[in-house]
Amino acid sequence: MCIRDRSFHLTSPCELARQNAMAMLHAISTSENDTAWAAHADGSTAKLVCSALEADSTLEHQVLSVLRKLGVHESARAIMADNRAVIDCLCKALRNSDSSEDGFILVALLSCQSVVAARLATDQEAVHTLVARACAECQDPNLGTKSSVQAIANLTTQSPALCGLVVDAGVLEPTMEAMGQSETSDQAILVLLTNLLKFDKNISSIVDADAAPKVAQALEHSSSTVRAMAVLVVNHLSVHAYARGALSSCTVVQALVRLLATPASASHHVEALSALQNLCLHAANHDAFIANEGPVMLEHLLQWSPPGMAAPQKLQSHCALFVASLSMMSRPHELPSALWSDKSLLALKSHMQSTNAAVSLHASMAVQNLAFYPDVCQKMQAFGIATVAHNMEKSQNIVLSQVAGRLANTLT
Repeated sequence: MCIRDRSFHLTSPCELARQNAMAMLHAISTSENDTAWAAHADGSTAKLVCSALEADSTLEHQVLSVLRKLGVHESARAIMADNRAVIDCLCKALRNSDSSEDGFILVALLSCQSVVAARLATDQEAVHTLVARACAECQDPNLGTKSSVQAIANLTTQSPALCGLVVDAGVLEPTMEAMGQSETSDQAILVLLTNLLKFDKNISSIVDADAAPKVAQALEHSSSTVRAMAVLVVNHLSVHAYARGALSSCTVVQALVRLLATPASASHHVEALSALQNLCLHAANHDAFIANEGPVMLEHLLQWSPPGMAAPQKLQSHCALFVASLSMMSRPHELPSALWSDKSLLALKSHMQSTNAAVSLHASMAVQNLAFYPDVCQKMQAFGIATVAHNMEKSQNIVLSQVAGRLANTLT
């Protein structure tokens, strides 16, 4: 008899008939024949199995084995996640010290379901078991896909309440040690870090777990996806002074500059620039930025017109703001020439006249700060920037009008 015929008997009013049907399905699920389950993508079989569990809790072990086979189908996963008996059974399986492989596989399959994540957030013991499993996976460098690590990354995406629980359960140090073992695991770990970094209380734990050098290495990864995810993590870290100090001992600044030096092949330009600007608040990072051609990279980005970029104004605004920040942090004899080269000043002049308020304001701020350097001021006068500033004094934007007025006075 086929699986569908067997599953029909799960609805039998006879307890023995239900148990026999489930025993047969369980036997099929433990065989090597995965093709037998391919025809059950509509979720009807999963619904019958879930109903059988509701009627008879003694079927838990067999149900988990069958549901893990059905869980490859999206419709079946949705039915499982909507069934309280299944979720309770799954949490119970995770709490057991001898947790079966079926439980771990099923939680990985259901980890993108918000209902499952919310339920696990109320079960600290189950979370600890799952984290222990993930830690064991991290100790095996030959295991490319670490399903429990990926599950935790998915679950913390669905339920922020889980973030504190997995940190308390000790997820950080083993996962940091596993960084670099495979592209798949790196992606999962970076997603997990991104989720954990949404909460300030996790910053010190992440830094103390040696995340900084691992993330720095990810910025140099051969995979563009991993590099992009690492940029997002660095951007989150760079907001915090404690993390900036840790990142200063790595090669993060150099890696970000290299990424942005070829912007056409990079992604998350705004986040990378934001990270660099935050990092430069730390003296060592600022010096590394200057020493590694950071200003030359900025000069190029100020002129870059990305084809098809969804929000080029945001990138232009961040570039100009970064120039404004750097020009305030430099002593007169140390102002990098790339910040006030002909190309940079002409690009800033163009951005001052942008219809985008943020671009225009930040470019004007950058020019205003640079104008305090006598040599730069002379070049600005030659480029007609004073005329642009006078025209901008008429702006309805009060802040922009005030900045333009101060700049006009400086240049005349």
